[in-house]
Amino acid sequence: METARTKTPLQALIFDVDGTLADTEEAHRAAFNQAFAEAGLGWVWDETLYIELLDVAGGKERILHYWKRLPPDLRGWRTCRPGMPARRYLPERQVAE
Repeated sequence: METARTKTPLQALIFDVDGTLADTEEAHRAAFNQAFAEAGLGWVWDETLYIELLDVAGGKERILHYWKRLPPDLRGWRTCRPGMPARRYLPERQVAE
């Protein structure tokens, strides 16, 4: 197969699913924890919890899954600053509490 632009034969085609070529989950966990801290939530996902949460595909889905399993008094949205990125993943009626 040749590319239209260079007429050079295609030697390889690499497909990547996050975490296939590089283990990036620890960086993701650190980013989640940083976002939670900046939002003032008080949530911390340790390694054991994060491994469990990886059963839920997708970052926003993982946040929502975690949030739904928390007792209402620990959900933290009353102290979360408006406009924080993680906040947009929760149902509006819940954020307005």
